[in-house]
Amino acid sequence: MPHPKGVWWWNKACSIAQMATQHAQGATHCTTFKTLCQTMREACHQWAYDLLHEAADSADIWCMAVTHKGWQANSFPTLHTADNTLVKNPNLKAEALKAQFFPTVRMAININ
Repeated sequence: MPHPKGVWWWNKACSIAQMATQHAQGATHCTTFKTLCQTMREACHQWAYDLLHEAADSADIWCMAVTHKGWQANSFPTLHTADNTLVKNPNLKAEALKAQFFPTVRMAININ
């Protein structure tokens, strides 16, 4: 059984599903393995959802951004504002991303 601290999203349901998979044989092994995969996927999604909704400010979100699959990542791409200024402040980074993904001027799209 994996160590509970191995991945941050591992929970008791994952441990139970893994034990069931280890003790299953034949056709039930395939079913329990699919259940294990689904349980791990749900646990990972729930962990990410809870983590994002418990973030107090933009600094918390930037701490999460340097985490990849539960492990600390050493690199994060630099961000520049519209005038090509390098951004280091977490609040300015949030504003730069907001400006990129949620522009104030919307383009008209011809549907016809």
